[in-house]
Amino acid sequence: MEALYLFTHAAADVPPHAVDFNTGLSEAGKQHSQVRAEKLKDISCIFSSGYRSAVETTYISAAILGVTWSALKDHSPVLPGKPVNFEVKKWEDYVASFLKTGKNIKVSEILLEDMKQQMKRSIDQILIGHEGKNAVIIAPSLQLVSYAKEFTSMNTYDLWKLIESGDIIKIHLKTGKLELLEVSLSAQQSFCREY
Repeated sequence: MEALYLFTHAAADVPPHAVDFNTGLSEAGKQHSQVRAEKLKDISCIFSSGYRSAVETTYISAAILGVTWSALKDHSPVLPGKPVNFEVKKWEDYVASFLKTGKNIKVSEILLEDMKQQMKRSIDQILIGHEGKNAVIIAPSLQLVSYAKEFTSMNTYDLWKLIESGDIIKIHLKTGKLELLEVSLSAQQSFCREY
């Protein structure tokens, strides 16, 4: 495999603080999924976490690219719980404080380091079975950040904000170089930065 593309699910039917395992995509999320899929090159397969919004994003992307898709081998780690009446700003502050600490802290009884290891096992299985091909992984942002940190010295919080913005992270596996493909919905254009 030459490159691995990582991005999180598109916008859901509910505010960010209320997304759960069974939340589907909004119409804007479906459009965003289409725009991102058009930015991907030479993809052979797409892997999805079990979140409904991730599965829907994967299904749309796979249809546009004409490729197969399947679930990640390991179960997705449980992510931080979000109280029902939580304000978006408070949720963002909560995640920011979690990511800025740099400590191996627990998130819903799972250590950040354990989350990274679960994601690494899933991706290692993908790499073994798809040599010479490019793949896409669509999963919750904290899982993607925990894995992408292996390839960049970028601040964890800044990396999370990039992923949360809907951009695509491309990891060149031979060189270990991380590249960011910025997706702009309004202009329907993308930009590229290397890290």
